[in-house]
Amino acid sequence: MSVDVSLSGSTVTFTSFTLNDNLYLQMAPNGDLEWSTDGASYSTALGAGGGTLDLLTQNVTIDTQIASAVGTTTGGVTLTGPFATDGHSLTFNATPVGSSLEFLRIESDVFTNGGNFTASRYTGAFLGTSGGGGVTISTRNVGGGDPITGASQGDSGNLTVNVANSDPNNPILNVNFNNPQIQVDAGSQLLAWATGSHSAGEIQLTATNEDNVLDGLSFPTLASVVRQSTVNFQNSTAAAPTLVEGGTIDIEANSGDNSLVQQAVNGVSNKTGGSSDNPSQWGQWVGGTLNTGLQLLSLVPGLNLLKLPLSINYRNAASTVQVGADVRIIGSSDVTLSSASTADAQGQAIWTYNTQFGAAFSYMQGVTNAVTDVANGAIVASTGGGVTIQSTDTTTTSSTARTGQNLNSAPSNAYSIALAVAIGVVDQTATATVEAGATVEAAGSVTLSATGTGTNTTTPSTGTYVTGLAGAALGYNVTNNNIQAHANGTLISGGTGSKPTLSFDPDRQVDYANSAIKASPSAFVGLTTGQALIYSSGSNSPIGGLTNGATYYVIVPGSGSSLPTDEFQLAATLADAMAGNAVTFQQYPTLSSADGKTTVPISDINQTNGMIQFDSAPGFTTGQAVTYQAVKGQAIGGLVDGATYYVLPDPSNADRLQLASQAGSPAIPLNLDPVLQGFQQSLPVTVNPQGLPANVIQFPFDAGFGLGDNFIYQGSGISGLQDGVRYWAIPDPANPQLIQLAASYSDAQAGLAVPIGANATGGLSGGTLVFDPAFRFDATTNTIDMGFNYADVPGNPLASGTSLTYHGAFGQVVSGLVEGGTYYVIQDAANPRLMRLTSTSAAQAQAAAQAGQTSFNTQYQRAYQPAYDAYLQSHPNDTQGASAAGVAAAQAAESQAGGGEDWVAPAIESILIGTAPATGSFLVTVNPAGTPVA
Repeated sequence: MSVDVSLSGSTVTFTSFTLNDNLYLQMAPNGDLEWSTDGASYSTALGAGGGTLDLLTQNVTIDTQIASAVGTTTGGVTLTGPFATDGHSLTFNATPVGSSLEFLRIESDVFTNGGNFTASRYTGAFLGTSGGGGVTISTRNVGGGDPITGASQGDSGNLTVNVANSDPNNPILNVNFNNPQIQVDAGSQLLAWATGSHSAGEIQLTATNEDNVLDGLSFPTLASVVRQSTVNFQNSTAAAPTLVEGGTIDIEANSGDNSLVQQAVNGVSNKTGGSSDNPSQWGQWVGGTLNTGLQLLSLVPGLNLLKLPLSINYRNAASTVQVGADVRIIGSSDVTLSSASTADAQGQAIWTYNTQFGAAFSYMQGVTNAVTDVANGAIVASTGGGVTIQSTDTTTTSSTARTGQNLNSAPSNAYSIALAVAIGVVDQTATATVEAGATVEAAGSVTLSATGTGTNTTTPSTGTYVTGLAGAALGYNVTNNNIQAHANGTLISGGTGSKPTLSFDPDRQVDYANSAIKASPSAFVGLTTGQALIYSSGSNSPIGGLTNGATYYVIVPGSGSSLPTDEFQLAATLADAMAGNAVTFQQYPTLSSADGKTTVPISDINQTNGMIQFDSAPGFTTGQAVTYQAVKGQAIGGLVDGATYYVLPDPSNADRLQLASQAGSPAIPLNLDPVLQGFQQSLPVTVNPQGLPANVIQFPFDAGFGLGDNFIYQGSGISGLQDGVRYWAIPDPANPQLIQLAASYSDAQAGLAVPIGANATGGLSGGTLVFDPAFRFDATTNTIDMGFNYADVPGNPLASGTSLTYHGAFGQVVSGLVEGGTYYVIQDAANPRLMRLTSTSAAQAQAAAQAGQTSFNTQYQRAYQPAYDAYLQSHPNDTQGASAAGVAAAQAAESQAGGGEDWVAPAIESILIGTAPATGSFLVTVNPAGTPVA
């Protein structure tokens, strides 16, 4: 096969006039358009100059003239490889050759990342792989993320696929290729929705098969044309449903006739108004005038062919929109599914010869069939507008038979007989169906309609003027109508009201094990699967997995469900609700009474006072024994899984309590710090060293504690300090080896130290400080600030390559770290407080640390050496002063670089440390509401 290729700017044209041609298109990894005629050997050369077309940097239009044989589905254009533009539009236009076909097959994924996608003027568009699987076409701007789950980074583009009859001006010969169709294979996804404040794109799928006709004229129209258009979403499965999701969604199939006479008249009408006296009513009048004029012309010698006494016109239009099983069509604005068929059969049979017997026979039949069907398991929904499902038939027949004799000046035939027979048949079928098991839901109104409009007129007439024996005129009309709208499935209309609010007690009305909500029998009866509710957490933090103020959709369990009676679940989308995909609730630690009758989740803790906060009084009494059950990833510092504790209710608030390790003992301090097991520090210290300020702890190295640094004291017998309690450092500005401790950050700012050692009750000083540092994450550099100079600890217990195990704390999540995962330390060469982690191996961690050290040494030297040399030039032989100048310059450069992080990060990242979290992946949150940590 030979294809001519021309390139003009960002538009490329492929042209071939051979039947059964094939053109295969794909996108190269660098963004260039590739094409092939055999699907194997691809080229990027376009046009005589051999240029290329980059899809990543510009809006691209691809025009094709690739004909396929009449009566076949072979040949055409096929997208075989994935397309991924960088926010630019991608347009495919068919330029049909004569009355030939051109098919478009999209057999690969297309991602425009916010650009528009358009395919137009093809005779057929088939979306799916050659094996019948689904494809994804996404105009969502997700910044390269997952088009299904990713958050929008910008507005979505529009997604348009329009197919049409390739030869609308040929009413007689266009017989064998009369079915423009769009077929969407099972599991395909057409995505133009958006999240946040970004705008969703429109989705439009339209199949059009319309013919321009000259009806109402006296010359005969003899045609056998069935106009068919189809949009078909093939049956899918609940496990892998077909998904169409965007803003406004418009899916249409339109077939039939465009009367040129009526269009011309309507053009005048549109300029003058629409009353009954205006030109919109003139169609038949104009047609009649033209008929009369042509009748007069029939008297002119040589034009007698215009008065053929037989006129037969059969018009058949059929349109189908089929939404198969388990197809999800969900728009954030109006959603429309529409099929419309129009048949216009008008004609005249005229006999004007001076013969003894004259007869005219006219037969006009208009057949229309419009079907819009939503199958079992399918969902059509609008979350912000209305849903319209409709089928419309418009059928017109006008049959005229006229026999006229003895019209001229020649002698009359006294025995002439005239016969005129006019027959008109209207046959209409319009059905709009929502099958049993299908769901249609709208925030606004739901419209399900089937409409048929038919006009059936017969006009037989005879005339044997001057003289004549007999005349007979017969008119026969037949009208068959089958117009039905079937609502067998579930239709939910939101009207103009707001969605109900869902609020419940998370301590007593939630079945966390099954991610279900308990309802009273009377409330449960009123629930329907797919019903939209707005979740409100009231004054409390939302349940993990739910967002306060968000809309969720009810899942009422079926008869085979294992859920207890009167419990229901929630889904994030209507499609998920119909598929039974429930939101999974976060699991919380629990407290249970000894008799097992009362179990309540721990969902909120005040870390400052150690109070466990409930949404209602749990009913525990003072001194009552309860068992603590931990949950993976939700550790509460100070409590041990499976241990028994004793309740200390808050006398001022029955919804709050504390826990003690023994009856009558003080409350246990609780902390919510994530844990790196193997990270606890045990350091030799001197408490209250002689000659130094009171309540001081002295380290044998520069500990690097700053104001605001804190840790959880874990013991070692220093009086005045309580195990499990958080203390804040008060650094000594004159001596980095010294700190005091405060009970709060505000006390630390005010310099209010806690009495310790000899100054506290008990008077024990101890020689070891055991603590868990409160480390902080920096997403910009992928570093963990340990809160003190851990790398300077004598013996370097956390050397690069040391393994640590991560455990998440209650209410806090560190994105990129996996619960129970093993990670390896990478020390920061420039800052002994900073650490990075890798999950690959100890050897990789050590190699990364070495690379960072090398980079640091090199950059340090680059700052140090010029300052050293400059000082020596002005102070010859003063090497000590030159060295001090070099150190000062290097330290200044290090400080400007942000504490050394920037000195090291490039070298570490350059060696690609296995699965180490990428820059920016740390997202630290506290409490189920997801409040960012400072």
